[in-house]
Amino acid sequence: MASFLPSGFNPDFSSFFLEQQPRAAFLSAAAPFGTSPQRRRGFRNQFESVFDQYLAMIGQEARGGNVPTLRFTDFTSGLDFNRLFREQPRFQRGENEDRFNPRTRFLFGF
Repeated sequence: MASFLPSGFNPDFSSFFLEQQPRAAFLSAAAPFGTSPQRRRGFRNQFESVFDQYLAMIGQEARGGNVPTLRFTDFTSGLDFNRLFREQPRFQRGENEDRFNPRTRFLFGF
């Protein structure tokens, strides 16, 4: 174990790390679904939205008078990453329909 931890302290370091680095937790959970550069970019763009949803859930727990117990890694394990990707606008998914159907340009003023 790392020397910065007190002697006898033996946490599950991987879960500790992921809870301290929510972006790493999200991107590592999304990694199996990021089969193309566009999908990986799309998931990177979704982090803020997903993290805001998580904060809203633990905020609701706290407003209800309970101590929030939902961990971000548990929250991301229940996400449907394929649905997250499909719900993004086309330009965020990296799909550009102009690439296959270019705009026609008109020249005026002969």
